[in-house]
Amino acid sequence: MNRLRLLAEKIAGRLALRSRIRGLRWRIKNLPRILPAILANPGATAKFACATFIRREMSLPAFYLQIHGTQMLGEIVRLCDTLNIRPFLAYGTLLGSIRENAFIETDNDIDLGVFERDSERLPLLRDAAIELGYRVRVETELELSLEAPRYGGLFIDIWIHRHHILSGKVYSGCIFEDPRERLSIFPFAPEIFGELKEAFFQGVSVAVPQKPEAYLCTIYGENWRTPLDREYTFQEKTEFIYPNRMKITPEEYYRGDFLRR
Repeated sequence: MNRLRLLAEKIAGRLALRSRIRGLRWRIKNLPRILPAILANPGATAKFACATFIRREMSLPAFYLQIHGTQMLGEIVRLCDTLNIRPFLAYGTLLGSIRENAFIETDNDIDLGVFERDSERLPLLRDAAIELGYRVRVETELELSLEAPRYGGLFIDIWIHRHHILSGKVYSGCIFEDPRERLSIFPFAPEIFGELKEAFFQGVSVAVPQKPEAYLCTIYGENWRTPLDREYTFQEKTEFIYPNRMKITPEEYYRGDFLRR
């Protein structure tokens, strides 16, 4: 398989160098990406290859989510099971499971949540994933993001949901590398989670919050059932799609009183 892919990449590279038609070089260069996709998921490849490589209506990360998402999700969930970590579907992946019973075609990653009590074992998950060929993309006290080169660079974000002692709420969010950026925090009512319940998504047994609709409403607002018309960047999402997002400074976060407003 590796030899076949290398040969295809060599041929595509030569064709791309000779091509002067606008956009054709990109399409030819990426043709080898279809070969492993066909082997991994021929049905999804047939459905999404044209939208990705011909019409360019779907980004490569979104394409890989449709091709490899189920396998990657199952792989990480099984690792969590062996380490006594109980993940649950979160953010866009939960949205896809509830609204469409599938990965959203305008999404480009997998989102899982874990509670604070399980976050202490995330370094074990990180190390186990690295042994399987994953790379650490982001690692903060609120997020572990793992990238899989063999799945085209598809990544999975594991969001730590912490209990805020002063307010009694549960929150998750991003800590940006740039200290000048404000942190992005979502506050959840604790009853949204309750006792996590098991669900089957894409053939994978995985937990979801007790009230998934309320979880989604907290993140995306009352219009969460309306699909997006296109694939949005993270910056666009934080500006236009997350009505309940709290923007706080690192100082406010570490002071700990940001949910008492």
